[in-house]
Order: sequence, then structure tokens, then C-alpha cells
Amino acid sequence: MLQHRVKEQAALLWDLITNSNGHFYIAGNAKDMPTAVCDALKEAFQSEGA
Repeated sequence: MLQHRVKEQAALLWDLITNSNGHFYIAGNAKDMPTAVCDALKEAFQSEGA
């Protein structure tokens, strides 16, 4: 699941977004996936950005 990959790659995502002007797009219409991914991103960025 994508939210698990976000958690696994939190440091890389943080680096790409903050240091390399990276972007993150969430697409699709899975029922709870966008909410779960947003929650995973918030958690990852809080832990990496602290």
C-alpha cells in the first residue's frame, strides 16, 4: 500500500520535497486511500522535519 511506502521512504520524501523542490501528487478514486496517504505524509514529515 502506498501509505506504507511513504512511511518507509519518509527521509527520502522529506529530502526531495524540501531540498530538491519535489512535488507529491495523489491521484485515483480509492475510497480511503487519499486520506490514509495524507495521514502518512503528515506523520512522515512531522518525524523528519522535527
